[in-house]
Amino acid sequence: MIENGVLYTSPLEDVLPGVTRGRIISLAKSLGIGFEEKKINFKEVDNLNAMFISGTSPKILPIAKVDNITLDVNNDIMQKLIKGFNEEIIIYINKFR
Repeated sequence: MIENGVLYTSPLEDVLPGVTRGRIISLAKSLGIGFEEKKINFKEVDNLNAMFISGTSPKILPIAKVDNITLDVNNDIMQKLIKGFNEEIIIYINKFR
């Protein structure tokens, strides 16, 4: 979740501590993007600028809409994360060529 230039994720007790999550957090920190673990209630979704899901297959996949709330799939912070994450994957793959 992104709000006012800060990347938020649920605390570890509420989500799986996966590799992709960890890489995105590290990437955000290296890009100077603020990061915080925070529980965000469904009622607060309309305050968010952007949301995404992440994982091995989807990488960073923007969420366009939650119920009647439209989110910014072109959010600058999210686009920086997507670009940086894709670049990290290419670097990783190229190590084995």
